[in-house]
Amino acid sequence: MNVYLRKNRSTIADMRLRIVTILLVVAVLIVGLASLAPKSITKYFADADGYIVYCRKTDLPHEDNGLGKEVRCYGDIGKTLAKCKYVDGVTVCLPADTDVDAIVERLAVSVCSLQKIANVYVFCGYSTLVKGGIYVDGQLVNLQIAVAEHGVFVGSPLLLGSY
Repeated sequence: MNVYLRKNRSTIADMRLRIVTILLVVAVLIVGLASLAPKSITKYFADADGYIVYCRKTDLPHEDNGLGKEVRCYGDIGKTLAKCKYVDGVTVCLPADTDVDAIVERLAVSVCSLQKIANVYVFCGYSTLVKGGIYVDGQLVNLQIAVAEHGVFVGSPLLLGSY
């Protein structure tokens, strides 16, 4: 009977080790996949001049644009986003001398349209690195970029305010 108990304890210990190993492998895979998941555009522009968050509810100082609220942020965008409910979009404000080609390359943007409106170039595109998106003229879009004399503006999924 002693041999049976020792063998049984050994089997239980082996099973526990296997379960722990499997759980660790699953945890590592989940963390790895999460790091590859699409992100908010704010993660790619930590050095932005500012951000505009378009939401429907907030206690932060804001402008009411008729459809929702525009919250301007010149500091920690994470804290601002945490205090905004029902976010419809975010615009990143960058200096006029920003290399737009570098943005398109870094985010692997597939550009689907380009327009010139007055002295502003506006293009729409899609990036698998950025979360979300909407359909515009039958194409999935999650980035809109406006290049003006006074700055470059990157909106996700679209630019919702003036630029």
